[in-house]
Amino acid sequence: MFDSVLGAEQPKVYYDPQGKIKDVLDKLPQLKQKYRPTPWLSNNHVHLLYFDIIRKKTIKLEYDRIDQLTMKDGGVTAIAWYGYNLPKTTPTVVIMHTITGTPESMRELVKDLHHYTGWRIALCLRRGHAGLPMPVPQISLFWINK
Repeated sequence: MFDSVLGAEQPKVYYDPQGKIKDVLDKLPQLKQKYRPTPWLSNNHVHLLYFDIIRKKTIKLEYDRIDQLTMKDGGVTAIAWYGYNLPKTTPTVVIMHTITGTPESMRELVKDLHHYTGWRIALCLRRGHAGLPMPVPQISLFWINK
């Protein structure tokens, strides 16, 4: 009863049970536990406001390195690494942020994923984000010029 009032839920994970991801999911017990939001943040709107206005500003994280990549058309993207120097056998989580994401806005997710898994994190940065140069006036590599 208390869980339903707070909005606690078992995570829903969609995957092919015959695929390779099953072995990875077995190593992440967090995905089998209920997520229980902080009681005073159980309202979605209050939760988002708290994280955007207060929480994100308190997260301290220094990325190990940021590698800029030049695409075939001259556009520039990058990968921000956390846990870069872990052993080669350590799995890597690849994160593709949302339309407004930056290394700063993704600090909490990157820090938490690394903390809970011990894995290397590769945050892919889109063209025009995080102060990347914009030598090609095109946000997406898949833009079709007619």
